[in-house]
Amino acid sequence: MTDQFTTEVPGRVSGKGRRGLRKAVADSAERVFRLGGQWYFSTRDGDIGPFRTREQAKREAHAHQVVIKEP
Repeated sequence: MTDQFTTEVPGRVSGKGRRGLRKAVADSAERVFRLGGQWYFSTRDGDIGPFRTREQAKREAHAHQVVIKEP
């Protein structure tokens, strides 16, 4: 089975590959997931990635969360 997804905007994923996956909401590390051998994190606006490693996706998710919370 292959993951099917399309990239509509650079860094954002949509399509069948993401459906059915549990969406975590607590902290940034819990929003990180693997799809097609690459790592992404989810936001309210969509999924961002790909990243080469889970650690990189976690760091970027945290940085994104910090930027969003700035006044």
